[in-house]
Amino acid sequence: MHVDDDFSTLEISKQILMDMGNFEINCARSVDEAFKKLATGNFDVVVSDYEMPQKNGLQFLKELREKKNRIPFVLFTGKGREEVAIEALNLGANRYLNKNGNSETVYCELCHCINEVVRIKNAERETKSSVSLLKATLESTADGILVVDRDGKIADFNQKFCKLWRIPKTIMDYKDDNKTIAFVLDQLKDPEGFLKKVRELYSQPEAESFDVLEFKDGRIFERYSQAQWLDNLIIGRVWSFRDITEQKKIEEALKQERNKLEPVTAAIGAGLVIISKDYRVLWANNFIKRYKGETEGKLCYATLNSLDSPCPDCGVAKVFAGKTTLDVHEYCSTSIDGNPYWVEISATPITNDNGDVTSAVEIAVDITKRKDSEKKMAENSKRIELMNEKLRVISGLTRHDVRNKLSAVSGYSFLIKKKHGELKDVIDGVSKMEQAVKDSVKIFEFAKMYEQLGLEELVYVDVEKVLNEAEGMFSGLTLKVFNNYGGLTVLADSFLRQIFYNFIDNTIKYGKKTTAIRVYYEKSKSGELKLIYEDDGVGISVENKSKLFSEGFSTEGNTGFGLFLIKKMVEVYGWIIVEEGEQGKGAKFVINIPKLNNRGKENYQIAPILANGGSFFSLSRQPPKL
Repeated sequence: MHVDDDFSTLEISKQILMDMGNFEINCARSVDEAFKKLATGNFDVVVSDYEMPQKNGLQFLKELREKKNRIPFVLFTGKGREEVAIEALNLGANRYLNKNGNSETVYCELCHCINEVVRIKNAERETKSSVSLLKATLESTADGILVVDRDGKIADFNQKFCKLWRIPKTIMDYKDDNKTIAFVLDQLKDPEGFLKKVRELYSQPEAESFDVLEFKDGRIFERYSQAQWLDNLIIGRVWSFRDITEQKKIEEALKQERNKLEPVTAAIGAGLVIISKDYRVLWANNFIKRYKGETEGKLCYATLNSLDSPCPDCGVAKVFAGKTTLDVHEYCSTSIDGNPYWVEISATPITNDNGDVTSAVEIAVDITKRKDSEKKMAENSKRIELMNEKLRVISGLTRHDVRNKLSAVSGYSFLIKKKHGELKDVIDGVSKMEQAVKDSVKIFEFAKMYEQLGLEELVYVDVEKVLNEAEGMFSGLTLKVFNNYGGLTVLADSFLRQIFYNFIDNTIKYGKKTTAIRVYYEKSKSGELKLIYEDDGVGISVENKSKLFSEGFSTEGNTGFGLFLIKKMVEVYGWIIVEEGEQGKGAKFVINIPKLNNRGKENYQIAPILANGGSFFSLSRQPPKL
């Protein structure tokens, strides 16, 4: 299935792909249409654009994965930003392809990509069965594990399960769930209730369950059960059991001490509640009762927040999961009479002598007045944000729609060349049209990049690493690059990589006789740092130096945005750039970086470098002359 809001893109893609391979292609122009078709048809792979109305490609991917749909997903988009690719892969995309560029190259790569992800999908399906059982077992939170298939046969269990329930090997060897149940019933205080719950869950395969079992000998178990899934099908049920006998004894002992807490919490004007590991309220002070009434013995999320499950950002749940020993967050709730109020909730664990968490304490402080003040301030800033958002949306949609049309032009150009390759004048005209499209795309890329300047937070960036990344973006680079930025970090953002990319790109385009690039830094006694980039090309003429960083200036009919953008990026950092090369000997760009920025923070850091003799030096890094 190919999903794209642009009809031209869908049409040309379908023609090209069907010409290249044995594909059956179904098209959708929105995410909602795609979901409807996925619900009624069988597809091997989804190819989706990124920017679409209502929902974009990443939202489409996220919803697919949330619905446990693991169909291979290829993000095929003209939005060539690194963060989009990273987010797509983190969400579970199988591939990320840029649809801008030479049409033959782009669609050959897409054709290969589709065949490859389908092959991988078929291979993965063969291994899912064995992985599913292991995953269900590992994800269980209790100690004793039992896995039963849909036919009532025991698929797996661990020895802790047998030990907890005191079941001999002779019984387990039958692998019969009914025989196992019959053996343990006599241990329970309420065998009929136990059987009723088991039958109820087997009759509702998708249901999850958590409850507490009491034994005749005084033991107490937590029981948790969930379905075992494979390829969107339920193939069995996983049961887990944990002995909480000691925990319950401690909770009973604590109950005698709770009344002593009331005078303390009354003095600080805060609500306090103690919650058990099955999320029941063990004790609440009068502050809580004033807002919520009697809560003891009830599920905390039901009585305190009127929910059917633990709160989405529940601090107690985080404490019980071992994720933190202190969680603080804000929450809006309603009092008995229906009035809303805000509280700041702090959750912390209660442990036994062994350090095991037995319950949790929540302290709630009323912050309603503070939140009202914050709301008024937020409303004012929201109006400003709305104006800026409108400008961003208009700009983004314009670029998106035009780039889609340009992609369609490139696709049709490819088809014309393919069908009329013998007509030289036609091919020449089409080639010029393709160049115009490429130049237009470059202008859009510049506009997008310029719009993003200054939006990222500045952090310390490894200059040597960033230069290596910029160099790696050039396929088949024959120039030698002497990178002597080792040990240097500067206060910058991701655009530093673009600066070096533009430098190298200019060297390749205009250096003509260039064989090597040398980059290094020097630190003056006053603390100023110089980042130096130089090559051994033809250099820059004297008459062009004054216009070098001007918008649109170019000596060979290109867009002329490369060095102009570098200057703007450098200015965002509070740096200064000059060109100090000699014509005929090569270009030399020097970026001057003050020791401190306008907020008094260090602009750079230099790690000491161990010299051969064992002493440290760090004032400069200079390789041999070119």
